[in-house]
Amino acid sequence: MEKLNKQNKLPDNPELNLDSLVSEEEKFIGQSKTNFQILDKILDNLDPVSFVTEAGVMKEKEIKQYEYKVIVVNAILKKSKDLKFDFRNFQDKLYVFNRCYWSALSNDELMIFLTKCAKKTGIKKTKSQYFKFSEDLLKQFKTRTISVSSTETKKNLINLRNGTLEIDNKDVKLRAFDKEDFLTYQLDFDYDPEAGSPIFQAFLDEVLPDQTLQKIISEYLGSIFINSNDIKFEKALFLYGGGSNGKSVIFEVIQALLGSNNFSSYPLHDLTTNPNTRAKIKDKLLNFSSEAGEIGSFDIFKKLVSREPVDSRLLYKDVYEIRNYAKLMFNCNDLPKQNEHTHGYFRRFLIIPFEKTIAKKDQDKRLAQKIINNELSGVLNWIINGMLRLYENKEFTNSEKSQKASEEFELDSDSVKMFLQECQYEKSVDLMSLMDIFLNFKNYCLSNGYKVCSKITLSKRLKGLGYENKRQSAGMSFYIQKNKSLI
Repeated sequence: MEKLNKQNKLPDNPELNLDSLVSEEEKFIGQSKTNFQILDKILDNLDPVSFVTEAGVMKEKEIKQYEYKVIVVNAILKKSKDLKFDFRNFQDKLYVFNRCYWSALSNDELMIFLTKCAKKTGIKKTKSQYFKFSEDLLKQFKTRTISVSSTETKKNLINLRNGTLEIDNKDVKLRAFDKEDFLTYQLDFDYDPEAGSPIFQAFLDEVLPDQTLQKIISEYLGSIFINSNDIKFEKALFLYGGGSNGKSVIFEVIQALLGSNNFSSYPLHDLTTNPNTRAKIKDKLLNFSSEAGEIGSFDIFKKLVSREPVDSRLLYKDVYEIRNYAKLMFNCNDLPKQNEHTHGYFRRFLIIPFEKTIAKKDQDKRLAQKIINNELSGVLNWIINGMLRLYENKEFTNSEKSQKASEEFELDSDSVKMFLQECQYEKSVDLMSLMDIFLNFKNYCLSNGYKVCSKITLSKRLKGLGYENKRQSAGMSFYIQKNKSLI
């Protein structure tokens, strides 16, 4: 992999004809339409319908009520097809292809649209506006729309204002929008392979001078666009450190780059305890929260980080599984405290320590906006470089600082191990009762703000750390003592 230059431009690639690519961009300029424009266009072109003819009867009174709804919906779908507007149904949510991407339609806007369509086809105004008639129209419309089993694509794609970027190993190609990709987003700026980001790079060099840490961030953001069936990384990214260190600038820049519609900001506790919150990260590219919070359910955390199907539920709706949802990234002054010590837990944390504090006199309050106004295309190239590197190496860049932060986090999270180390317990030929150890452990946790695990868990941890035990008439005891030099 070629060494990246400071401008964050894409490295030279003999397979990528940049001159040809740029000259073709005009062909790909997005003529996307808003949901309102699409629905309004269909409505404007909809013609009155002969319900008697369509129902195959002699008189209108012979038409059954359900036939009105079927005929209205058939007329709408036929006109949509004539106008080259496609609808799809994914997990009971309707999408319309706006010529650049598949845009989600709310039930409210659909019902208003269907009501107007019913009236235009010849349904009486009072009947078309009756709530039950509108609800039945919506159900019929969803039933008649082609269903999609999955929105995941086998390709690695980034959808931009001037086309869709297809990335396969080192091959980067800008091409026309394609409805078969079933992309549900569009970044609101152009792809420019020559764009740099000198302001952003200077900022990174100041707040995060370790190049390996910079690489990990660009790789993680690049992983957003890598098909999870292609490579599984099973990591959540934590930007860790006190205030005034640049984390908020990264937050603002990435939020602007991805766009508010593709971005959410829910803390860990809400994501791991509330199925309604999980439903809100469906179809998002990234959940980047300015606070991490505590983990409510490790099982849910594990599923979210591993990109497994997870239960969710919109308010007043049934529980359903979501599969295509946001990756997880957090800014935090403190990492989640959890009485958890399994390898499966800690390996899901990718920690970037921010160790430098920027003095108030040196802070540029408009820095994020300067980058957003001038360098989003260049920042995307920085992300694409990370994506290409990650795709080639199949793992994140090794970083001593990140590794050290992870080891410290693991130790801090294991209150039993912390207790034994800080209170200087050691193996012994003498026995100490589990109850005495537990009381000392409990006092240590309460004094240091750690959660107190149960006596049974403490016993399991002591065994796991290699301390031998013996059951006595008074209960379980361990061959352990405090360092005699401290007594």
